[in-house]
Amino acid sequence: MTITYDPQHPLYTDEFDVRNEASRVFDSCLDCRLCVGLCGSFFALFETRDRLALPDAGLLTPQQQDAVINPCVLCGLCVAVCPYTPDKSEKAIDFQGFVIRHREMRVANGQASLRERLRAWPLIRRFQKK
Repeated sequence: MTITYDPQHPLYTDEFDVRNEASRVFDSCLDCRLCVGLCGSFFALFETRDRLALPDAGLLTPQQQDAVINPCVLCGLCVAVCPYTPDKSEKAIDFQGFVIRHREMRVANGQASLRERLRAWPLIRRFQKK
């Protein structure tokens, strides 16, 4: 698993690496729950975990991981309250950066529908670091 938000990194769109990073990020979120009321992504994560009684986020299927990412509109509210951001914790979670990476991985690997590609493109380009 690679913690990278650099699109030039060779593992940036590697599905195995992104899915493992999702497990790490989601496990941290499940332990915290500060953001539950901020975004549909976190509601989807907590609801799925609670409904299925999963002991950890590593047991989420790729479809369940995608369902957590899909509601995010990259508003940044989670960043404001997250105790695990790179400047506050060694866990170094940048949820917005991870969402962009996840969406780019799906596009690069041909998993995104045309609708998802069109929805993701302007947001990905807006937040992508040069």
